[in-house]
Amino acid sequence: MDLPVSSSTTAKLRETYDTIEMHLRSLKALSENVDQPNFAFVIKSKLPKIEMARIDEFKDMEEKWTVESIWKAFKRYICALRKLDADKLNRPGVLELKKLQRGFLSRNCSLQNGLG
Repeated sequence: MDLPVSSSTTAKLRETYDTIEMHLRSLKALSENVDQPNFAFVIKSKLPKIEMARIDEFKDMEEKWTVESIWKAFKRYICALRKLDADKLNRPGVLELKKLQRGFLSRNCSLQNGLG
């Protein structure tokens, strides 16, 4: 994927989410197996380290980083950021994200549900 590392703004993270999703869907349409560790590594490499650390908070504790688990956590994180942006808050701190995480783990977001 010829995609630069995203910046930490909500809009850029959403743009990165959409671009990666497009690539993954294209690969799936070509019958490629995207559930490989190298794809998970590539996705993680396209996110800023600080954002990846925050996204880790949205991953289920027992899950390993797979394409699907990164995707679910990334979606939850973007939804939380969008909620914070809608509330006119500045960049979220860890405590605000943890509080939002609990609420978003069980709710849907306006982002598409998964890659399948």
